[in-house]
Amino acid sequence: MKRIMFLAFIGVTVFFHAANANQGIKDNEVVLCQAAPYSGLLAAANSESTSGARAYFEWVNKKGGVSGRKIRLETRDDKQDPKLTLELTQQLVDKGCFALFMYRTSPSLQAILPLVNSQSIPLVAPQVGPQFLYDDTNKTIFNIRASYRQEVTRAIEQLVSTGISRIALVHATDAFGQEGVAGVDEARKKFKFDIVGKQALDNRSPEVQAAVDMIVSTAPQASLIVMGNKPTAEIVKRVKAKGVYSQFITLSNNSSQAFVDELGKDGHGVMVVQVIPHPQSAWIGLTKEYIKLQKESPNLKLSYGSYLGFISAKFFVEGLKRSGKNLTRERFVDSLSAAREIDLGGLTISTAGNLGRTGTFIELTMIGRNGQFIR
Repeated sequence: MKRIMFLAFIGVTVFFHAANANQGIKDNEVVLCQAAPYSGLLAAANSESTSGARAYFEWVNKKGGVSGRKIRLETRDDKQDPKLTLELTQQLVDKGCFALFMYRTSPSLQAILPLVNSQSIPLVAPQVGPQFLYDDTNKTIFNIRASYRQEVTRAIEQLVSTGISRIALVHATDAFGQEGVAGVDEARKKFKFDIVGKQALDNRSPEVQAAVDMIVSTAPQASLIVMGNKPTAEIVKRVKAKGVYSQFITLSNNSSQAFVDELGKDGHGVMVVQVIPHPQSAWIGLTKEYIKLQKESPNLKLSYGSYLGFISAKFFVEGLKRSGKNLTRERFVDSLSAAREIDLGGLTISTAGNLGRTGTFIELTMIGRNGQFIR
């Protein structure tokens, strides 16, 4: 009888370890996965943000990891193609993946959402903020940033407060762009302004002339652009080249140094909504830690992009710490949810349900003459 019980115990143990390994959990390692644009128009911005996460994970791993487990981030290039995102994600999950991390683009997240929910896979720190990620039915999704609709509302509030009432809207034709349109519709309920022109564009194409012509012909006081960094920069440069003045404002997806570099001298005066604190706001403990990490990581550059990656990685590590040695997906989700709020050192992330799994920080910045973001 004892032998039978012993063999049964061994069998259960082997099964447990096999099941954990299939979910990217080993005694000495936990595997994170990301399918995101590492080529194409968003490659530079995505690489910049992911660099902050990698630097923090390397720092944690040098100290022995979390509960004896080092963190490995597996990445794949989805080429900004939602169908490929889903295909690559399924491959990563089948191979062994604990959680999905820092996915980028609204269409790609829309594509993987059924997989995430059907298999209860943790999805941590999406880089984007479409409203469908904030639905309370998404039990395993943890956003660390405000939504796009909140950003649009804050942007229009700022414009209207300075006397601007004539606004042009340029938006992507995909799920990201539709969030911009929805945000404008919501802002109409709070503020008085006119949309004097509207143009939809393919966010994966460099062709932006239709938007340029619309802005030039309508001469708006301000232009809200809900597009990726390269098309947004190209619109700004072409409009300015025609001698037309409009206060350009765009969302946090364009907060990277890659966007500033793309704009060059034409970046001066462009406003960008931010969903995390300034990367050099040393009065915040979180930022002090980020700056210290940068000094110890020669290849890491201080920027909003890499700071977002750092914050995302720190949040994930906090979830691992709260989960303890006996790590499972369920324990990870439950541990974070039970906390209700996570203070990362001056930036608080809500982890409760009821549309609350998110960060709420929003502020407006402007690109200065020296290419730096000014608050």
